[in-house]
Amino acid sequence: MSQYPNSGMLGKAKQPKINPKSPDYTGHLDIDISLLKEMIREAQDEQAESVKIKLGAWIKEGQYGKFFSIKISTYKKPESAPAPKIDEEDIPF
Repeated sequence: MSQYPNSGMLGKAKQPKINPKSPDYTGHLDIDISLLKEMIREAQDEQAESVKIKLGAWIKEGQYGKFFSIKISTYKKPESAPAPKIDEEDIPF
């Protein structure tokens, strides 16, 4: 497990680009099992075929040059607020 769960890095590929389909950047993500379970549970609840993952990235400088530090999370649906209770005595008619 990474020191920073649900995060990773993406840096310039260390191997030379031999063909046009080779990636320009490579990296990794360390995803906490509890987040994976939450994503699966949400997909099952919504009968979804996929899960949308939210990414955040920061440009950092490291031993081998610049890279992207990445943080992931799931999209949360806004919870609907309960309807306000109306006291019938407050109705003027």
